[in-house]
Amino acid sequence: MALDNAWRTRKQRTVAWLDISNAFGSVPHRHIFSTLHELGLPDGIIDLVRELYHGCTMTVRTTDRETAEISIRSGVRQGCPLSPIVLNLAMELLLRAMAVGPGGLDLYGQKLSVLAYADDFVLLAPDATQLQQVLDVTSEVARWMGLCFNVAKCASLHIDGR
Repeated sequence: MALDNAWRTRKQRTVAWLDISNAFGSVPHRHIFSTLHELGLPDGIIDLVRELYHGCTMTVRTTDRETAEISIRSGVRQGCPLSPIVLNLAMELLLRAMAVGPGGLDLYGQKLSVLAYADDFVLLAPDATQLQQVLDVTSEVARWMGLCFNVAKCASLHIDGR
């Protein structure tokens, strides 16, 4: 009888795993600077980051010639120790949008709705309807930020407690 009661108290849950395509290379510089401002970083710090990204160019060298300089307007600097921090700060508005939605699970009295590591996210919701609402908001904010999801690396799971 105790097992039967425990089985009936199980709840449904939904989870979505999301991966941003080429996150380190695709975050527009304009978004980085506006996010730093939105987060309230001092102008001196924002100016320092802006200086790191100002005038970034690249060329392509072939066996017989090199192209003209190509301006780089998105992505964080490869190999720069500041780049992971800049990327995390740039992703903050997306994380906030994910966390504000109706989803989330109660974990010891705290609402847990999103887990994040660099460009990988896990969304948690009590049911498929609420997960879809959070996914819709997430998609809209990502589009506004100029980001795309790598569909091949995204997945969802619906756990029905029955």
